[in-house]
This record gives sequence, C-alpha cells and structure tokens, in this order.
Amino acid sequence: MILLRKILILVLFSVFVNTSFAKTTIDSLKSDIKKYNITDTNYVNTLLDIVSEYYSINTDSAIKYAIQIEKISKKNNFDKGLSDGYGWLGYLYNITGYIQKAIYYYEKRLIINKKNNNYKSLATTYNNLGLIYENQGIIEKAIEYYHKSLKIKENHNLKSGIASTYNNIAYLYHKQKNYKKALEYYNKSLEICKKINNQKLKARILNNIGNVYEKQQKIDTAIIYYNKSLDLEKQNKNQAGIATEYNNLGFIYKQKKQYKKALDFLKKSLKIRRKLNDKKLIAISLNNIGNLYLEINKLDKANYYAKQSFNISKQLGFPDNIRTSALLLKDICVTEGHLDSAYVYYNLYIKMRDSLYNIQNQNATIAQEFRYKYQKKALTDSINNAKRQEIKDLKIKEQKLEIEKEKNFTYSLLVGLILLVAIIIILIRGFIIKQKTAKILKAQQLEIVEQNKKLTDSIVYAKKIQTAVLPDKEVLNVCFKNYFIFFKPKDIVSGDFYWISENNKNTVIAVADSTGHGVPGAFMSMLGISFLNEIVLKQGILKAGKILSELRNQIIFSLKQKGIFGEQKDGMDIALFILNKTQISENKYHCQFAGANNPIYIISDSNIETKNQKNKINKINIKNNKATLYEIKPDKMPISIYNKMDEFTNVELILNKNDIIYLFSDGFADQFGGPKGKKFKYKKFKELLLKNSQLDLNEQHKIIEKTFYDWKGNLEQVDDILVLGIKI
Repeated sequence: MILLRKILILVLFSVFVNTSFAKTTIDSLKSDIKKYNITDTNYVNTLLDIVSEYYSINTDSAIKYAIQIEKISKKNNFDKGLSDGYGWLGYLYNITGYIQKAIYYYEKRLIINKKNNNYKSLATTYNNLGLIYENQGIIEKAIEYYHKSLKIKENHNLKSGIASTYNNIAYLYHKQKNYKKALEYYNKSLEICKKINNQKLKARILNNIGNVYEKQQKIDTAIIYYNKSLDLEKQNKNQAGIATEYNNLGFIYKQKKQYKKALDFLKKSLKIRRKLNDKKLIAISLNNIGNLYLEINKLDKANYYAKQSFNISKQLGFPDNIRTSALLLKDICVTEGHLDSAYVYYNLYIKMRDSLYNIQNQNATIAQEFRYKYQKKALTDSINNAKRQEIKDLKIKEQKLEIEKEKNFTYSLLVGLILLVAIIIILIRGFIIKQKTAKILKAQQLEIVEQNKKLTDSIVYAKKIQTAVLPDKEVLNVCFKNYFIFFKPKDIVSGDFYWISENNKNTVIAVADSTGHGVPGAFMSMLGISFLNEIVLKQGILKAGKILSELRNQIIFSLKQKGIFGEQKDGMDIALFILNKTQISENKYHCQFAGANNPIYIISDSNIETKNQKNKINKINIKNNKATLYEIKPDKMPISIYNKMDEFTNVELILNKNDIIYLFSDGFADQFGGPKGKKFKYKKFKELLLKNSQLDLNEQHKIIEKTFYDWKGNLEQVDDILVLGIKI
C-alpha cells in the first residue's frame, strides 16, 4: 500500500506540471521507439503515446503519426493498434473540420471492432458518429447511431450507459416538441436511475420532465418536478443544478405573472452561474431577466440584460442562445420603434432557428424509433433460444475468473490509477481545445453576421420593387371613395398581392394568394401582376372567368407545367371582381365574379341577384343586425396545372349601392392564436365582418387589425395576411 501511495503521488505530480515539458516528453518517446523493431506491438503503442502528446499542441503532427499507426498496424495485422489509429484519425479530423474524413475513419473502426467483437469500442464509436451527425443537423443519421449504441448497451446490461442514452434520445424528442415520446424515454431513464441509485442523473431527468410539462402549459405539475429536482441538487451540493432549478422556477412564476417572485429566483440563478463562470448558462439567465423586464415594460433594464446575453452568445457561437437573445432584442426594438434594428435581429433569429431542428428531422426520428423497436422484437426469439448456452458459457467463465481473481486485483488498481490520470489529462487538453474552438466559432459568427446583412439588404430592396408594382393610394383613391386594405406579409416580401385596373366603364379588382410566402411567393406574385396587366390592359379581356382561364394558361406555360407525377404545382388562388360603374337602374350595378379556390363575401341590407352560379350561395345573419353576408363560392381549381381543367365560371351579379365586398387570402382565418392556440377559422372571420359592417370602412380596418394581433398574441404569424374591403 505504501508503494502504491508513492506511485499515486508521483503520477499526480507529473500530471499537473507545466505544459512546457510536453516537447521533452515527445523527444523521449521518439528516442524510446528506436529500441523496438517495427514489427513489435510496443512500436505501435509508443506511436500512440506520441499522438496522445501531440494532439493538443500540434494536430498536423498528431495526424502524421496516426497515419503511421494505420500503415504499420495493417502490415503487421495488429488489430488493436489499427482500431486505436482509426479512432485517433476520426477524432483529429473531426476537431480540425474535416468531417467526411472523420466519418470515414470512424466507419473503418466499426468494421474492425465488429470483426473482433469489441462491444465497448463499438458503442463508443456509434455514439461519436451520432454526435457528428447531430452537430451537422442530420438528425436521421444521429438517431440511427444513438440507437445502435443503445442496443449494444442493452445487450450487455450496461445500465448506467442505457439510462444516459435514454436521456439523450428523450432530449432530441424534447427539442423537436414530440413531448409524448420525450416523456416515455425520460421515464425509462428515471426508472433505471432509481434502481442503480444514480442521484445526479435522476435530478437532471426530473428537471427535464418538469420542462416538458412546462412546455405543455401544465404549470403546477412542472413546479412539482422542478422542486423535486431542486431538493436532490441541494442534497448533492450541485451548484450548477441548483442554479438551473432557480432559473426554471423564475421562468414559471413569470408565466403566472408573479413578477417579484420570478425576478428573485432568476437573479439567484444568475449569481450562482457567475460564480461558476458558465458563460452559456449566464447568457440564458440574462436573456430570461431581460424578457421579464420587457414584459413589465421596463425597456432600459430589458435592453441592458438582453445586450449582455447577445454579446456572450455571439462570443460562444451557440445557435440556440443567439436565436433567443436575437428574438428578445427584436421585440425590444419593435417596442421602442427602432424597426431597422428589429429587422436585423429578426433575420438573425430566423437563420439560427432554421439551423436547428426541422420537420424532416422529426419524421426521421420517429421512423428510426419504429425501425429500432421492430428489430428489437425480431431478435427476441433468437436471444431466448441462445440464453441456455449463454448461461453455461457464463458459468465456465466465472470459474476461470475466480482462479485469476487475486492476480487481476493488483492489475485493477493499476488500471484505475491510469484511468484517473487519463481523465485529468483529457480535461486539461479539452480546455485548450475549447479555447481554440471558441476563436474559430467567433470568426465564423462574424462571417455569418456579414452574410446575413447582405441577404437582408437584398430582400429589403426586393420589397421596394414589390411595393412599387402594387397599386398605390392615389390609384385606389381614384377608383373608390370608401375602402380599406389590411396587408401584412409574413416575411419582408409577400406571396399575397392585390391588383386593380380602371377604365371609363369597369373597375377590375383581384386579390391573390401565391404558392408559398417570402421570396418564393414574391416571385410568383410578380408573375401574377405581370400576366394580369397583359390579359386585361393589352388583350382587353373583361370577362372575369375568361381572365382567370387565360391567367392559368400563362402560368402553366411560363412554369413549363406538364402535369407529370412529382412535378411542383406552383401557382396561386385568386378572387377576381369586376364592377361596371354604369347603373343599370337606380342604385343598382352589374358586376362579375370568378374565383380559383378563393370566394368573395358580399354584405348587403337588400337581396342580391346572381346568374351562372354553380354552387349554392351561403347566407349568414347574426342577431340584432339587419344585414346579410353572402358567400359566393369559387371553382375548386387553382391557377396552375390540376387534374380538373374546366373553364372558370363567370358569375354575374346585380349589386346595390352601399353593398360591401370583401376579397381576402386564407392567412387571417388560418392564423393560430387565442387561449388554446387554435386557428381563427372562416366562421369567426365572417361573424367579425358582419358584426362591424355598419361601421365606416376605416373603423372596420382598425377593428380587423386589432382582432388579428389580439388573437395572434405571442405566437408566430403563419402566413401572409391580406383583406380588401370596398363599399360600392
């Protein structure tokens, strides 16, 4: 025991000496390697030691020696050396940014470990590949390799590893908002932690479960789990965990509008995190405090904390932190009226958000889960059949192990000591790598900001072009005395558009919803406006149904649509109305309507007359209102290639003076919001129009706009919004 203590003191002292001795160690190893023949396994082991010394100070040299290990091990059929060489090359190419090379060497390591049935190394390599693919955002591949790692751990009953992997998989589902699957895996992990008494992981899982319930708005249940986790973290004296629970409870009480209590918890969390110097978590706490101050309208303090969070997040280069702090700064700028700055922060928020998890990744995760469960079930019978033989083999192995127990005890002490030293070395070198990585990420972040600025400037300029081709107020004021337009693009540019043409006898009005929104939708809207100008102004067509049929022909020809399977069906839905300004009798006007998937609403105190109306006209009345809302149904065909290509119906109408027509896209009715986060829907939209139809159209505009923002609340706008109202 005295000898072991002396060895331990000597090794620990050597670990913590100044890194300036690294070169001396390498020179010594290069000298030692000359003692061995190239066919000796000690030659390869010494090369591995050299790589271990070089990797944190000179990665190029480390790669050079790792390649030597690969060549010599291949030549001498030394599988262990070849596996270790592949592992080092995978790691070194990963940290230097050569991701495809890293994947190549990790996959070669898988082959040799499968050959030698080295299950621990297989599980580790699968996990490393999963991390690479997760960092690249290729979640389908990441979850595939995580499940392979999990399968090995389950087969060999590595319970701590199984619990940890369950927690990692649950976190992926958690981030993708698949809360049912997340809870399933969190609870699996929790059950194992209880059995093996892993208090540290148990506290983390209780916290994660609380977060899932919080996301589902089950606030009281979330508080229970956060307090359970906090009690465990205090027992474990885990300051980082205590700070996390203070932060979570602060966020919860903010939602409950108990701002004083919330701020107290959030500031306690920030104080601990500053002591721990965990910059990522400091940024999160600062952002949460900034959000609270914004909510209670203390903008100076909100701005102070938000900018601290944003600056730290940029320094670290983590997309999720940058996303949340950019969104907060955008909201502050909007509140203060600094719209140019708000655009910059909003576009950065979108870029960071899209770099995280998307719908395709969510579907891939679920598909892989089904594949894994099927494979596991298929293997059950063969595993049961092999169980008896496995038990016999285990008994034989136990006898051999008992014989060598004393001998292995001494070796175990030595191996434990070596592992301790290795962990300390890895921690020190990991810190050095982290510093290097931070510098690289900072440079990359600056480049992203510059590219984002150029892209935003281009889209803002495109908005000016799109605005220029839409009818301006002067044109609208000539055509109509009483009208309103509620136009709110989802992004900077819009796929929704409105178009008006005026001559001595007729006014032609169209409201269209192009496929998509943002830049793709804007391109389609420019095509639509151009073709309508050609059809109405140059060709002189003034039949509503004929205009839509010709517009469809132009779109199909321009986009080269042929109706083949898998072809993009880009186009638009549109409602087109023509008013003949010459009265056919006192206070009555002849009008036309044609619609491609989009209807027209007419509110009148009198009856209206129609011709050529194929579908039934819907009528709506509400209590204490003498007006009626007439819904003229459209043809169920878009302006694009479609399996039904009939001519569009030209509906003839006789309308009265002071009747109001409404043309619109589907954005308003499809907006999620309200107390339950559901769609607004067309029934409520009709009731809103009818209820306020007796008001002046300017007042109607204000009410419609306020209703939209009140309904949407803090939720994201899902589509472009366009509503046009005109009094005849």
